[in-house]
Amino acid sequence: MKRIFSARDAALMIGLPLLLPAAWTWPRRAWPRLAHALEGSARRFVSNNRTDRIPTRMAEILPDIDGPGAADAILTELAGEQLVMLMEMLRYHRPGRWDPIIEIEGRERVAQALDNGRGAIFWISPFVHMDIIAKVALKRCGVEFVHLMRATHGLSETAFGEAVLNRVMRKPEEAFTLRREVIDPKNAGLAALHLTRALKNGGNVWITAARSMHRNRAKPLRVPFLNGKFNFAPGAAALALRTEANLLPVVTLRERKGTYRVVVGPNLNDPATYKDGEPTPRRIVHRYAKFVSGYVAEYPEQWRGWFQL
Repeated sequence: MKRIFSARDAALMIGLPLLLPAAWTWPRRAWPRLAHALEGSARRFVSNNRTDRIPTRMAEILPDIDGPGAADAILTELAGEQLVMLMEMLRYHRPGRWDPIIEIEGRERVAQALDNGRGAIFWISPFVHMDIIAKVALKRCGVEFVHLMRATHGLSETAFGEAVLNRVMRKPEEAFTLRREVIDPKNAGLAALHLTRALKNGGNVWITAARSMHRNRAKPLRVPFLNGKFNFAPGAAALALRTEANLLPVVTLRERKGTYRVVVGPNLNDPATYKDGEPTPRRIVHRYAKFVSGYVAEYPEQWRGWFQL
């Protein structure tokens, strides 16, 4: 049964009004300093999942990291990045436009995908700033897309959070989204059918890469990732193969100098690039993991995938 209210909800009810003045009046370059000052307090609320074992797992798979203590410090930095992300969303509620500086790598890949008429799946790696910055970047590339999401998508998964708190995300997200396709937990196949139709008609789809949330329907694929292995949901790969759509991985980074960078990777569903056979879900997922792993190693404090270990 869904919880009505949580400690995370209480923290957001207190924190969002406190962050709002800074988001609306402070220059964006000052946001990380505020986030850094608050990240210790925010640490326990960055995820609804238990995080006790995560530093140990991180230390096992992250290269060049000095044990669970260093990994734990990365999770604290991640809390700070989440605060910056909240200020990004709050800023979009202020009258007037905010045009963040975004370096977009791979514009030519986006243009090629839009031109070949096969539709495109943008496979979004779960970096902190994807929810707004990646959407802005795709919009600037001329992309309109259907956003696939869980019913609990947002800041909170409680009944109160879905009714109240998640509105903070909804307005800025909808500004850059053609429409939302919400997964029905009782009939997940319906969303897949709608996405298939959109792609067959040359449309575009946003799918966040994650561990499978429907294990009885889509068995996760465990592939090499950094110094270990990670479970990825195969849905985007299977959908791309079924529809012959382009499948473009996307990474969203906040550079340490303060600007943003969105990297659109090569089409993972291009048979011409598989010299020793046709692409399969496992081979596609393996390529995706290889593409994203370098960015995770360089910016571990911005990757939310740690909570799926």
